[in-house]
Amino acid sequence: FFFSSRRRHTRYISVTGVQTCALPISMELLQEVQAVQTDGSLIVQAELFATMARAQLMTTQLAEADQSARKVLRLAREIERFAPLPAAESRCSAHSILGVTARIQRAYGDSIDHWGRAIEAARRAQKLDMEYRSMVNLAGALYEHGDLPRSLAACREALTGLKIIGDAYGMGRVLNMLGLLHHVQGELVEALDAVEQASELKALIGDVQGHANSEAQRAIILLNMGRIEEGFQTICEVIDVSKGTGEQRAQAIYMDTRGLAEVLLERPAEALSTLQHALTLPGVAQDNRLRGNLENHMAQAYLEMGDLPKASALAMAEVPEGAGPEVEIERALVQIMLTLAGGEQAGPLASRVAARAQEAGFLLLSKLARQLGSIAPASVQAAELPQRGWVLVN
Repeated sequence: FFFSSRRRHTRYISVTGVQTCALPISMELLQEVQAVQTDGSLIVQAELFATMARAQLMTTQLAEADQSARKVLRLAREIERFAPLPAAESRCSAHSILGVTARIQRAYGDSIDHWGRAIEAARRAQKLDMEYRSMVNLAGALYEHGDLPRSLAACREALTGLKIIGDAYGMGRVLNMLGLLHHVQGELVEALDAVEQASELKALIGDVQGHANSEAQRAIILLNMGRIEEGFQTICEVIDVSKGTGEQRAQAIYMDTRGLAEVLLERPAEALSTLQHALTLPGVAQDNRLRGNLENHMAQAYLEMGDLPKASALAMAEVPEGAGPEVEIERALVQIMLTLAGGEQAGPLASRVAARAQEAGFLLLSKLARQLGSIAPASVQAAELPQRGWVLVN
């Protein structure tokens, strides 16, 4: 009885503290419970450390989350001797957390390896929901690594499995990922449909953070469709709703999207204020992909203001290591804009960027590069270029 009640207490903390994003409550309860753990159940201890790691991830304590996850792996080795299924479940949780920390730090090879191990452990644990959710995360790491075909294959396999087992939470996540893959290929209508389905599912099951993420993704798609004011209002609502979640990295991503929307609305001073604030948020310095995006959008804000030296300094700077091919190609788009703003033809540069983007599978960026390359320098003002390089004209 004592074991089962303690395990229920651990589950309660995980659900009420982490999944509803009440992080201060979660961390406090976990620390209290860990303080009284002595020689109790190893399984309970593994669950506690896994829950602690998730809370640490959400507050961008990456080193601490990594340490907690590795404690789970050590405990799993001991649990294996008498309970192989719970041991495998603990391994899945640990590798999932390590996959996230590696992905945030852009160690894509390590991230992909951890997600593969998580899938393998979930199969050993006979946990189909964990297996298919891990596939969704593997798809995300593959996407950021630039391996779009394998990412799409993982998404499709996960969606088929999640539909069979009726996992609404997992289906919401994979629909989000499919929306992203449609988006980068320039299939904006299909992308918007998938993300709106994901958003509705997450709202139905009460996944506050997941719903915010879907709405933020919807905002970016709306910006590419030219529905800029709608996209701006959507991301502002996301920021307002998510302020109390404690998800600090997500807040920085949302602020980046808001800054981009402000650039496209030709409010460069507001955009710079938003983007510069985002750069100061916890975890951004460790996230080269996000930092690269913020720099790209700041360059466009300076371009819009007519401050070409500052725009050029950011656009011509080396992309942060490991930021990924998408960020590198987006930076090249800003370089095309600067070429046009300087009164020069950008056709040859745009053709090279478009070819590179197409080869990497980022067809939206390829189309946007060609769109910019077709512009005659004398026909456009510098302030118009960010919108001409972001809104896809069919």
